[in-house]
Amino acid sequence: MQRSNNCFIHYIFTHHEKTYQNHINAGVGTGCRCTHGGSKSTDNADGTRTELTPQQERHLKGLEMEINKLNKQLPMETGDGLTLTKMELTDGYMVSTCTYPADSDLEIDNSPESKAAILQTAGAATVKRIKDLNIGLKYIYQEEGTGKTQEIVITPEEM
Repeated sequence: MQRSNNCFIHYIFTHHEKTYQNHINAGVGTGCRCTHGGSKSTDNADGTRTELTPQQERHLKGLEMEINKLNKQLPMETGDGLTLTKMELTDGYMVSTCTYPADSDLEIDNSPESKAAILQTAGAATVKRIKDLNIGLKYIYQEEGTGKTQEIVITPEEM
């Protein structure tokens, strides 16, 4: 069976790096929708909230803008028979949703080895940016026409 090591997160940071950095360097404010007493916070993967520093707010806003930009280009063929259909930040995770043909021999493996391969493909700089925001990665794979869904989840602690 064919195993997928596609990393959509890496795609965002490598293909949109200049725009992402421009947003961060320009000091764009946060897009976070969670406010408590005037301070900005973000939902973590474990259900808790973390107060964001001004730098984290800028990084989060830049990331949200790049995800929005990418979503406008979807669906997108990514190789290995996968089609990226949606990306979002939700519940403390950067979630990538993709589909694959029912007749595909694609193997979705939520093992430590697959997670390590995803993080290696993403690259150290990308992993650091995501880790600094205390968010995890979630890949949702939907088999076309069957309703079958599988996930690979990398918690912030596994980053």
